[in-house]
Amino acid sequence: MKDRIAKGLDVVFPLLVFIGALTLYTLTLNSDVQPADSGELQLAAYTLQVPHPPGYPLLTMLGWLISHIPLGSPFARLSFLSAVIASLAVTVAYITCSAAPTTRDALTLRDVLTALTLRDALTARLYGIIPAFALATSTTFWAQATTFNVRSLTALFTALMAYLAVRSRTHPRAALWGMAAAVGLGVAHHVSLVFVAALMSAFVLWQSMRAKLNGRVYFIAFAILCATQIVWLYLPLRNSAAGVLAHGDLTTWRGFLDHVLARGFGNDLFYFVSVAPEQLWDRISTTATLFQFQFSPPVLLAMAVGLVLMLMYQRSVGLLLLAGIVLHWFVTITYKAPQTVEYAMPCWVMLCVGITGIFSLPAVRFAPTAKILAAGAMLIIAGFTLRDTAQRWPSYRALARDNSTRANAAAMLRYPNLNEQVFSEWHQATPMWALQAIEGLRPDVRVTYVSPSGTQAYEDTFAERAAHAAVLGRTYITSHFPDQLAAKALVSFPLSNTAGWRVDRQIDIASINFARTLWDKRIILVHPLGLPQSVSVGQQINLDMWWSSLGRPVDGDSITVRILFPDGRLAANADVRLSGKEGAGIVAFKRVGFAIPWHLPPGDYALLAGAYNGGMLYKTSDGLDFVPVGQMHIIPSTIAPVTQDPYPFTTTNDSLIGLDYDLGLQDQMRVWTHWQLGPLTQTVVLRNSSGATLADGVVPAQSTPQPQYISLAFDASPQQGLSLEVDEVFYDLPYVQTGSRYVPFANHMVLIGASTTRANNAANIDLNWLSTQALTNDYRISARLRGDAFYQTHDGYPVLGTLPTFKWIRNANITDRHPFALQGYTGPLKGSVVVYDFTTRLDLIPLDERYEGMVGVEVN
Repeated sequence: MKDRIAKGLDVVFPLLVFIGALTLYTLTLNSDVQPADSGELQLAAYTLQVPHPPGYPLLTMLGWLISHIPLGSPFARLSFLSAVIASLAVTVAYITCSAAPTTRDALTLRDVLTALTLRDALTARLYGIIPAFALATSTTFWAQATTFNVRSLTALFTALMAYLAVRSRTHPRAALWGMAAAVGLGVAHHVSLVFVAALMSAFVLWQSMRAKLNGRVYFIAFAILCATQIVWLYLPLRNSAAGVLAHGDLTTWRGFLDHVLARGFGNDLFYFVSVAPEQLWDRISTTATLFQFQFSPPVLLAMAVGLVLMLMYQRSVGLLLLAGIVLHWFVTITYKAPQTVEYAMPCWVMLCVGITGIFSLPAVRFAPTAKILAAGAMLIIAGFTLRDTAQRWPSYRALARDNSTRANAAAMLRYPNLNEQVFSEWHQATPMWALQAIEGLRPDVRVTYVSPSGTQAYEDTFAERAAHAAVLGRTYITSHFPDQLAAKALVSFPLSNTAGWRVDRQIDIASINFARTLWDKRIILVHPLGLPQSVSVGQQINLDMWWSSLGRPVDGDSITVRILFPDGRLAANADVRLSGKEGAGIVAFKRVGFAIPWHLPPGDYALLAGAYNGGMLYKTSDGLDFVPVGQMHIIPSTIAPVTQDPYPFTTTNDSLIGLDYDLGLQDQMRVWTHWQLGPLTQTVVLRNSSGATLADGVVPAQSTPQPQYISLAFDASPQQGLSLEVDEVFYDLPYVQTGSRYVPFANHMVLIGASTTRANNAANIDLNWLSTQALTNDYRISARLRGDAFYQTHDGYPVLGTLPTFKWIRNANITDRHPFALQGYTGPLKGSVVVYDFTTRLDLIPLDERYEGMVGVEVN
C-alpha cells in the first residue's frame, strides 16, 4: 500500500508543479517579436541559421520544431517553448528538493515511508513545493521563462545535474548515465555550465566508485557523453544557410572551434582576475544587490539557514550545493558581460534547492518540536514567496502586453524605399531581421548591424558607417549621433511615429514650409515640435527642435521650450545650445527629452519657446520674450508612483498611497505625497509641529474608470513633526531621516539615496534606485566628479555592468556603485548623476524643477 501511494505521489505532485508553473508563464508570456539576443534567437530558430557563439544548436533545433507547428504565431510558439523548458526546470528542482536527504541514509520518498507516517510523507512532498515556487517566481527566472532565450535551458540542465547528484547516493549507476547525458547536452548548449558540470560529475563519480561499479558501466557513461556531442554537427551542416546570421567558416576546425568556444570573448572570462584585478572587489560587492534582485531578504535567509542545516545533517550534498553556488558565482561575477543576472541562473537553481535543508529537519529529529519548527518555517517562506509573486505579477503582465518592440521595428521598416538601407545597433536590428524573415515584412530593406570597431568610440563608428552609405543613397538610422554626423556634413531628420531618423545632406531653411519664429533677427525656430495630444504626469516625450541661424553665430546662443506652473514658476524645460557650426541659412535639428512633473496639476498648458544667451533673453520682432508653439493637455498618470513610506490608510475621497522626503539641496526639503484619485477634489495642507500652514495643494477628482495617480510636492525648510490635513483629519508624517533622497527620473526610476566614500586616492559614488515600472529601455547611468581642473565620468550599465535597466521590474531596489581613480587630486569635489538612453542618447529627465536638470551628489 505504501509503495503504491509513493508511486502515485511521485506522479501527481510533479505534474501539479509543472502545470502550475506553465500556467503562470503562459499568462505572462511575451508572445511577440523580441529585441537583442532574443530576436536573433527567434530568427535563427525559425530559419535554421546559426546564432552568435557558442551557437546553441540544441535550442535552435528545438525552436525550429516548435516554431513550425501551425498553431498561433511563430513568435508565440518560441516563447511558449521557453515556458515549457522553465516549467520542466521548476519541476526537476521540485523533485530534487523532495528527493534531497531526509535522513542520513534515505533519499527518496519511498525510502522515507518505511520510517515516516503517510501524513509525514505527504508533508515532505508539500515542503518541496516551497523552494520550487521560490525559483519559479524569482525575478530573472520568471523573465526568462516568458521570452525566447538560452537561460531557461541552462537552468533545466543545472536542475537535472543537481537531481542526479542527489540520486547518485542510492542509484549510482542510473545517476552516472543520466549525468553523462545531462553534462554532454548541457555543456553543448552553453559552455559556461562546464564548471558546475565538472563539480556535479565529480560527486557522481565518487558515489559510483564507492558503489564499486564495474568498468562496463563507466564505458557506457562515456559513450553517452560522446553521443550527446552529435548536436554540434548542426553548425557545419548549416554553415551555408542564407541570411543575415551567415558565418561561412564553420566547416573548418579553426572556425568551428572559434565559434563553439566563443574565442572572440576569450579575454572576458575571469576578466576581473587576469585583466582588471583592481576592480574585483567592486564587482564582488554587487553580490548583495544581485541576490536581492532575485529573492526577497526573508527568502534569502531561508536559503542560508537551509544550507547550514544541510551542512550539519547532509554534509556531502550541502557541500556540493555550496561549492556549486560559490564556483559558478565567482565565474559569473568575474566575467566581463552586462548580463550577470542571467549568467547566474545556475546559482538561483542551487540556492532554491538549498532551502530543503530546513524541511529535512523533522526527518532527522522526529521530535514534535522539530516538526512544528519546520511547518512554521514552511508557512513563513510560503507567505513571503506569495507576497513577492504578487509584487512581481503586474510587471510581467505589463511586459506581456508590451508591443513596443514590434511597433518600433515595423515603423522603422516602413520608411525606406526599395533596397534602401537602415543602420542599427543590436537591440533594434534583430527584431527587424526577425520580422523580415518570419513575417515577410519589407524584406527588400537592408538592415545593417553596426558592430563596435576596436577602440574607436561607438558613436564615431556608427556615424562613419552611416555617412559612407549616405553618399551612395538615402540612409536611415535607429541610433542618433547628430554631432558626429554633422562633422561629416550630414544632418538627421526624425521619422514620424518612430524612434528613427533619416540621414541626408544639409538643407536650406527656404525649403522648410512650417511656421517659424525669429529672435534677435538671427535665430529661427521652426514650430513643429511633435507634440502628442495628451501627456500624463511623469511621462517623458520627445521634442523635435529645428532651427537655423541668419548671419554670424554668437557663442552661447540657445533655444528653450518650457511649460509653467499655474503660479508662473518653471515646471519643465528643454534647452538646446546652438553649436555655431551650421552655416547661415542651414537647418539644424536635435531631438530632446521633455518630462512632465508628477506634481503639475492636470489641465491645458501652452508650450512656450524662447531664445537666450547667458542671462539675457532675446526678443522676437514683436518684442516678446516667449511665444506659444504648441498646446499640451496634461492628465493624471495610470502608473502609481513608487514610495519608500507606503501609507495603508484611505481618506474619505482620496487615497494617500505613500510619502517621501528629498534633502538633496542645502537647507531645503521637499515633501512628496503620492495619491490615488477619488471621486471628489480635495485640498491637502502641510502643517508644522505647531500646526501652522507650510504649504497646500489640490488633489483633483478622478476622471476615468481606471485608477489615476498624481503626486503633490510641498517645499519647506528641513524640520520634524510634520502633519497633513485632509478633510479636517490630521495625519502625522514619518520621521525625516538624514540624507533622505527622492528624485524621480521621468516615470521610470527614482533616486532614493546617494552616498560617497573617498580614501587612498580613490572615490566611490553609491546610488540607490527604485524602479517605477518594468523597463524595456537600455538606460545608462553616468556619475560625474568635478573639481578644480579635475573632471571624471563613470557611466555604463548599472551595478558595474551586471544589471541592465531592461531587466528591472517595478519596485526593484538597486544599489549602483561608480568608482573613480582620483589620480592624485586632493581638492574639493562635486558629484552629479545623469541617466540617458543608450540608443537615442536622450537624457532621462529628473522631475524636480529645483535641480534644473542637474542632480547633485554630496561628496565628503
